[in-house]
Amino acid sequence: EKVSKIDSYVLHDDIRLYSKYVSRLLPGTTVLDVGTGKGKSAVALSLANPEVQVLTVDDGSAAFARGWAVDQKDYENKMAELFKEYGIENCTFYFGDIFDMAFKNRIPYVDLFHLDDETLEADILAAIVPIVKINGIILMRNYNRCKERVDETCRGYEFLENMGLIQVIRKI
Repeated sequence: EKVSKIDSYVLHDDIRLYSKYVSRLLPGTTVLDVGTGKGKSAVALSLANPEVQVLTVDDGSAAFARGWAVDQKDYENKMAELFKEYGIENCTFYFGDIFDMAFKNRIPYVDLFHLDDETLEADILAAIVPIVKINGIILMRNYNRCKERVDETCRGYEFLENMGLIQVIRKI
């Protein structure tokens, strides 16, 4: 795999799911990745279908706490270097608070939403679900950590499969 050398907690099975679902999207559709981390998911999502636009968002709190980036500029530079290294032109990194971005309508409606956040998964999901298109796909990483809230937020949706750490949900 192209992204296997990126140090991350993202599993091989996670990447297989990214490829399976993102490769099915039509050109010009939008993928939202929340919780960029070191960028492995963003790179894998982008490589799975170069015809889609991937927006990846992170506030840097985990990157700063772990010493991977020292400040916003450093984080932005690392993402730009990573995307360049992998030849990615269909991914944009946004440094910021996802709640601020969502509530100020700075995020378009999305066809696929990938969520990987260590602390606010259920709250972020609840804020973003309204902008996931009908029949859109939600890739909920670490599902078991907040299963009850996810199930409540996604009541009536179709739970398609679970692999690695990801629950795949179709918005109905």
